[in-house]
Amino acid sequence: MTSAPRHSRLFSALLLTLVVALGTVGEWLIEKQANAELRVDVQNRLGQSRERLAATLYAHIQLVRGLVSVVHLAPDLDQQRFEIATRPLLEGGGSYLRNIAAAPDLVIRYMAPLKGNERAIGRAYRDLPGQFASVERARLTRQMVVAGPVKLVQGGVGLIVRVPIYLPDATGQGDHFWGMVSAVIDSDRLLASVGLPDGDPTMEVAIRGRDGLGARGEVFLGRPQVLDRKSTRLNSSHIPLSRMPSSA
Repeated sequence: MTSAPRHSRLFSALLLTLVVALGTVGEWLIEKQANAELRVDVQNRLGQSRERLAATLYAHIQLVRGLVSVVHLAPDLDQQRFEIATRPLLEGGGSYLRNIAAAPDLVIRYMAPLKGNERAIGRAYRDLPGQFASVERARLTRQMVVAGPVKLVQGGVGLIVRVPIYLPDATGQGDHFWGMVSAVIDSDRLLASVGLPDGDPTMEVAIRGRDGLGARGEVFLGRPQVLDRKSTRLNSSHIPLSRMPSSA
């Protein structure tokens, strides 16, 4: 007579255990689905930011590279003509360019805007250790180089686009190095324009690749630990900076 209640209690305990197990599995499945949905959401948002950042950065780089044609047409340009040529770049809507310099033979001769940057005139890049490495890399490789982000004397943080310029010789059989055009892009405003960082407390963003070195470069936005936590990193994105010849 006592076996029935005992079996009943055992059945109830098993049923309770099964219900608890199903509840735990259900919570795990819900959490897993939520994590999957969060991953997709983060991937979409990061992908959109990547596309906007790449498009905006490339647009600014193309503007700077357009000055190569100006130098080809007037290699003996002066400050007035340089300011006229660069004014649309600096004053155009949506431009994050802060200043542009031209340095024949690696000595800064022309600057736009000139106001506030007068002290740069006459400075030789060879006498500026913090800048000469990227300048020399651009000269030797004949490729555009994106340096930084670096802290700017005027305040804020900027990316520096270096474009070496080679002009054809009189014979047309070769060329010679004319100098360097450098432009500073306000990286704080650039990143803010594409929503980085986006202020979402549930997501931490970090960007690696100082001086255009990609995965080999230092972290310049966010905490380096974010990129080391493989278990919590939901997605990563890479913006390649194509190496475009600048003497054409």
